[in-house]
Amino acid sequence: MKSVHTAVLCLYFSCFAPSFASAAPNHEFRGIRQLELKIDAGDVKVTGVDGDLSTVGVVKKRYDERCRLIVEQRNETLYVELAPKGLFEARCEADFDFRLPKEVALNLKHGKGSLAVAGMKETAKRTKTP
Repeated sequence: MKSVHTAVLCLYFSCFAPSFASAAPNHEFRGIRQLELKIDAGDVKVTGVDGDLSTVGVVKKRYDERCRLIVEQRNETLYVELAPKGLFEARCEADFDFRLPKEVALNLKHGKGSLAVAGMKETAKRTKTP
């Protein structure tokens, strides 16, 4: 009986655990001058780097089919949004690791979770909205 329970647990974690904490590959962009971030929950780390390459790492924590993640370049703006699709409630949470040129302006609308910004120039605009 113990082996049956172990087999069921192994099957459960192999099928469902990746949806709780799966890492998306890094996204790369060039020519970014502003970051527009809109998320309700998750940890955010922004690090200023030399050069023109911007990267985004995403680790999905609570994410199901009712969640929508947008990571795209809109002209010189890197637009990132994590929100429920449509009108239905969903628990959408992910951690973000941004490596951006030091001069990028930051517009961060961020709810629950930590926010760490390092290495950005003083002129970068930073806002955090609950």
